[in-house]
Amino acid sequence: MKITLIFVLLSSSLVIQARQVEHIEVIESGHYDGLAEDKDGYAKWCQLFNPTTEQLINYFSKAEEADYSGEWLHEYYTPCIASGTVTFKDGSYGTWGLHSSGLGGVTFKDKENYGKERSFLYTDNKW
Repeated sequence: MKITLIFVLLSSSLVIQARQVEHIEVIESGHYDGLAEDKDGYAKWCQLFNPTTEQLINYFSKAEEADYSGEWLHEYYTPCIASGTVTFKDGSYGTWGLHSSGLGGVTFKDKENYGKERSFLYTDNKW
């Protein structure tokens, strides 16, 4: 009984964390992060990573959210990235970055959350 209750509480907290997008803008997509020499030709393949506005709204509405992505970064890093700005329906806003794997982050710029960084992860994407 306790295990079921804990699972239900954890599951519902993930749903509560989902973000509803009011406005989102893609500034750059199909970009190779360039953190290492591109011996395998990733830059060419990264040009194909161009998430649409609709895909991004879906992403933020379903993504898990956390303060820190250390474990996620190790597991879900990819060199293909997109970035832009986002405003959520709760009034918070900032700049976002997203790897093609579904690992992303937002650096908040609004007064209440200024400078806070949140990580997002959702891997069942259609891009």
